[in-house]
Amino acid sequence: FPVTITVGIKESPTMTYYEYSAWGANSLYNPPEKLNREINGGHGQNPFKEKYEVELVTIQEIMQTYSIDQFEFMKIDVEGAEYKILENLPKKCAKQFSVEFHAFLDLTPSPDVEQYHKDLVSKLDDYFVSYEQLEPLRGSSEAWQRDDTLFVLKEFL
Repeated sequence: FPVTITVGIKESPTMTYYEYSAWGANSLYNPPEKLNREINGGHGQNPFKEKYEVELVTIQEIMQTYSIDQFEFMKIDVEGAEYKILENLPKKCAKQFSVEFHAFLDLTPSPDVEQYHKDLVSKLDDYFVSYEQLEPLRGSSEAWQRDDTLFVLKEFL
């Protein structure tokens, strides 16, 4: 059955959710014209299934609704929405969180992937990067795909 609510940043009460035959590409930020490009390799061959409007909820709203002061752990794997979510992450909302970045699908909000990532990490100044799985981005020697990055609150050092 279709997703009816998803975590995101409320630029409007709802957004279009794009669903594909293989669930790994489902996203608010990955429409068919972006995903189905040759540069995306096998991901680009994922057949589009349908699109529909979903209600958005923010991490802050989840915390307020369920009286959560701080999450023990969050996993953020949201096919391109990670950038906006991290830019608006409530201070110290989790003791640790893991993020799968989607630069390999060209979903970074800036063409300079490395500078954007550096700027984003500097905004997360309450956290340190405990683990980062790096691979060259499309064979580049200057840009990196971060499949999984673990951020931990500095107070746990």
